[in-house]
Amino acid sequence: MASSQVYLSHARYGKDKVRVFRIVREEKWHTVAEYNVTALLEGDIDVSYTKADNSVVVATDSIKNITYHLAKTSPHVLHPERFALHLGTYFVSKYAHIHKAFITIEQLRWKRIDVNGQAHSHSFWRDGEEKRIVEVEIDATQGKDKIVANVSAGIKDLLGKSTSFQESRHQRTHAYIHHHKSYDQLTCTRRAVSGRLPQS
Repeated sequence: MASSQVYLSHARYGKDKVRVFRIVREEKWHTVAEYNVTALLEGDIDVSYTKADNSVVVATDSIKNITYHLAKTSPHVLHPERFALHLGTYFVSKYAHIHKAFITIEQLRWKRIDVNGQAHSHSFWRDGEEKRIVEVEIDATQGKDKIVANVSAGIKDLLGKSTSFQESRHQRTHAYIHHHKSYDQLTCTRRAVSGRLPQS
């Protein structure tokens, strides 16, 4: 195959599994947020693949350190959707040749410990394994002053249980039934739900 027939159609890269734990202290009242962050970038980076020119590459360590910097300084850090918007907008605004940023945030649960019926000001426990998921696409391809954002959010690893009391209406072939008809049902399932927020 001639080299003129080979071209780079698409390129995206970044940093995965950036662990963030932020404590916001307001006098004696503390609030915590724990995130796993993925930040991926797109833009005019073709030459890094076609000509071995890495001058257009934002180093993945820089992506990680920018995430840490904004986690420390952003006023939106306790709200994963807003923080993802802030982070993605920072990347496309800071680097002229970066036109899209894709931010995924996985938020882990922390709940305040109950002490004598009152929520403790600075003690927490993990009361479930479900995770809040936020996915944000920041698009500056039409210009840095015409940035468009798409946001979707949901929950994964949500463990649910039902103990309904109703007659089963499944078709039954008696030759293959090894138990008596029962009105009790016990089901358990792990679910993921998500939705997309409208553009503003």
